[in-house]
Amino acid sequence: MPAEATSLVVAGAIMFIALNPLLFSGVEPVRRWVLARQLNPGLRCAVVAHTEEEVQWLGEAGVNEVLRSQQALALVQALARVVAA
Repeated sequence: MPAEATSLVVAGAIMFIALNPLLFSGVEPVRRWVLARQLNPGLRCAVVAHTEEEVQWLGEAGVNEVLRSQQALALVQALARVVAA
């Protein structure tokens, strides 16, 4: 194998190793929610999404309330004002 190809394979492997925990950190909460939903179909769920693609995917997956990150921040700020009052 040429040295350039070897370097690309090694670089790809390093990137995969570095990104792997980030990619799979979101899998477990979704897996738990799917299992809980199977056990209790009436279970309601609210999730914060950061992109329109996430909003669409979560809605199609059956999530009851999908908040954009800006909406979630506004909600938290409003709740903080109520608690502080």
